[in-house]
Amino acid sequence: MPGGIGAAEWSADDYSEYQHRAHGEPVDLRTRFVPYGKLPLIVRAMLVKHASQLIGSLLRDVRILNC
Repeated sequence: MPGGIGAAEWSADDYSEYQHRAHGEPVDLRTRFVPYGKLPLIVRAMLVKHASQLIGSLLRDVRILNC
């Protein structure tokens, strides 16, 4: 994301609506993006815990796209 590391913020209603949408319809996460420094502490802690797994997944996806 252009804002660096962060998270996409969803309300329960937004997520429920997303789950019931037609499959394949893209979701614009840019409007939901919250930079790391503005996230609640609990979300920051969860990101740190999963950072290596998330980065590894991102790197695999990038390698696949470069083939």
